[in-house]
Amino acid sequence: MFKKSLVLAGLCSVLAFCQNVNAQSIALADLQDLPSAVNAVDQKGEIKQDHWVYKTLENITKRVNTERFDINKPLTRDEAAIILVSIVREIEKGKIEINEAEKIQLNILRNEFKNEARCLQGRIQALETNNNKLEARVSKLEKEQGTVKDAWSHRFGDKFKLSGFAQGRFTSNIRNTGDNGFGFPNDPSNFSIPSARVRMSGKLHENIEYKTSFDLGNDTAGFANLVDAYVTTNVLDNHQLLFGQSRVPIGKEGTTNVPDLDFIYRSQIATQFSDFRDVGVKITGDYGFVTYDAGVFNGNLRNTADNNDDLTYGARVQFNPLINRSDKGELNIGGGYFIGRDNRSIDLSGPNGKTLSLFGSYKINKYEASVEFGRRDNYLQEGRNADGIVLSNTYYINDKTQLLARYDRFDPDTSAGDDRRNRYVAGVNYYFAKHLKLMANFVHEQRKAQKDAQQLVFQTQYRF
Repeated sequence: MFKKSLVLAGLCSVLAFCQNVNAQSIALADLQDLPSAVNAVDQKGEIKQDHWVYKTLENITKRVNTERFDINKPLTRDEAAIILVSIVREIEKGKIEINEAEKIQLNILRNEFKNEARCLQGRIQALETNNNKLEARVSKLEKEQGTVKDAWSHRFGDKFKLSGFAQGRFTSNIRNTGDNGFGFPNDPSNFSIPSARVRMSGKLHENIEYKTSFDLGNDTAGFANLVDAYVTTNVLDNHQLLFGQSRVPIGKEGTTNVPDLDFIYRSQIATQFSDFRDVGVKITGDYGFVTYDAGVFNGNLRNTADNNDDLTYGARVQFNPLINRSDKGELNIGGGYFIGRDNRSIDLSGPNGKTLSLFGSYKINKYEASVEFGRRDNYLQEGRNADGIVLSNTYYINDKTQLLARYDRFDPDTSAGDDRRNRYVAGVNYYFAKHLKLMANFVHEQRKAQKDAQQLVFQTQYRF
């Protein structure tokens, strides 16, 4: 019945659209400054992103998020007609308010796309003709649903999902620092599989979900290593409570999942300060304008039994001031604070300390710039402080090719004057598809007391 209602609602909106297509008249003087919508279409039959037709449909629609725009792709005439029908429907319901200029623009588009609207009407009528057959099939599936659901519930949960990603990498160490501790490794150029992760998730109850993941890559010593293992509950509005092993909420890049990274390597402060997991309880909140995370953890890092009374605490908050102004871009500003043993204390003998993180990013159209600062007191040993900053820029020159540039500074001991490391990264990502991309990074590292180091790294990534 839901599908039938959806089809009928679409049919009604199209009919209403066609009936009102000439309902308003516009003075010729009002149209003189607007080019014809026909001129928006190029030889491929596409409406480019910089044309007023595209911008009008995008800006009005995003007010209620009834459609999602891929800013890297143009629109076809059929797609534009579908979006226009949706806009008209929302205006009639009073969900969208438009100004006089937008009324003029929409009136032009109504007349321009009336033929496509009629075609849409015919398609919906054809769908309605076959709806009875589909409804019968749905009814049959609904009868079988109880049996199927019961069969899954006691094993993997409802809505069980298997996903993951795999990476293959070639690293060419053009020049080494001669220091394995902080610089590039002295290993020869080689091939590796840095990460091969498998995730499983499902729903154990209406309000309880679980997630677990394993990694078989070289970065986890070549055997199945437990990464995430937790359950979440959404019994609180706008919140999730999480129990188990998960990321500690500190920093921005350090808490970003591996397959979502633009650069092959994380920044130095992300690696040193915030890219780690622990066992504990965490709460996340999302109100759109502001999101936050806070948690209490064992302090023994992941996959390690708790053998002491020490706990660690982490919290992070992020503000999104342009959440309702998508036409102005996307702005994120935030920070975090962590108290306890950090991820560099692998042997659990390191001291407790405090980590501060501040970050911000701005994205508009195809360009994004971000900055993150991090500072750690008692880094690796008592009385030793470390800090760093990273500036990143990315730009899509088309829907498949992304250019990258980064400045990455890290000072492992602020009281010393010769151990600061400056890394400069230039790269390019090529997306064969959303789930498959090729990455290339050139990394140049400068150190005051040692010779410079250089790497050329290629990586493929496949998501499933």
